[in-house]
Amino acid sequence: MDLFVTRAASIAHDVEAADSSRAFRSAVKDFEHLLSRVTHYPSDFLTDADAHALAAIADIVVHRIENRLDAHADRGRVQLELAGQIAQVRRDVE
Repeated sequence: MDLFVTRAASIAHDVEAADSSRAFRSAVKDFEHLLSRVTHYPSDFLTDADAHALAAIADIVVHRIENRLDAHADRGRVQLELAGQIAQVRRDVE
């Protein structure tokens, strides 16, 4: 498994395990930053299997963010930031 996929899985775990708003936002930011770096590599950098695994991990993170938004666990400004990160994660995966 590619290092990016392994790191993405680790950060996704951090997103799931976050026990505070700050830790959650930090983990989401780390995840989005990791995904944004993939675009700096050649298109054949990831195998198809790795790309699918990364996309599946991104879906898990997006789902966790959506659950947090649905729970209204954060202030409005933070919710807007998280919603924007969902969009960015989806763009990065494409």
